[in-house]
Amino acid sequence: MVKTKAFKEQTYVGDAVNAVKIFNEKQADELVLLDIEATSKRRPIDFGFIEDVVSEAFMPVAYGGGVTTSADARRLFEVGVEKVAINSATFASPEVVSAIAEEYGAQAVVASLDVERRRFGAEQVRCPDRRKGPDPVAWAAALAAAGAGELLVTSAADEGSRAGMNLELIRRIRAAVSIPIIAHGGAGTLAHLTEARDAGAAALAAGTMFTFHGPRRAVLIQYPTPEQLDDALGTGIEGWVFEDIEGEGK
Repeated sequence: MVKTKAFKEQTYVGDAVNAVKIFNEKQADELVLLDIEATSKRRPIDFGFIEDVVSEAFMPVAYGGGVTTSADARRLFEVGVEKVAINSATFASPEVVSAIAEEYGAQAVVASLDVERRRFGAEQVRCPDRRKGPDPVAWAAALAAAGAGELLVTSAADEGSRAGMNLELIRRIRAAVSIPIIAHGGAGTLAHLTEARDAGAAALAAGTMFTFHGPRRAVLIQYPTPEQLDDALGTGIEGWVFEDIEGEGK
């Protein structure tokens, strides 16, 4: 298991199964397991590894990385995954979102988009093999129209920074779609999560916030208590998501 910063600077943070056991004890709401190199390295989905992780998890697990067909989704559901996250495949074949949603329900499909900043502050969706990706708001609307049940919106520049989330991006996408948005990238405090909720996020994702401690980024798996979550978010949030990034160090 590794954690990144702006999708770079991979830091090994331990064994994924052990991390899941700790999050079980801390009552994490949901876990998102992402194989961040599955597409770039054309690596097949490691169903055995995923089954090992899911078998230890007391919370729902979503998986993303290398999912390209309904058959992939079917096998993931068979090993216990509750949702599949689809990113790169949507550019080559947006119909995969519709196909999985039609067969298993929209609630089982999370469409993921990684938003990067270009020169002069312009934003675009990171697209494999293309220098210029689509506009985030337009792409989010297209994914929603294709049948996605949720959107995992990652602000790539903020990912791992702990400096705050991209609230304006959340607001813009929230105004364009009716399905829930999972905001991800930049969370460092409970206040950051509250701000994202107020900006329109239905759920909140964090990795660094739950994995590192202190300015030296010492590895320490942690998670807010139910009382802390209630104080920060009340009942205005549908769920929490922990982002478990899995790379070469799995």
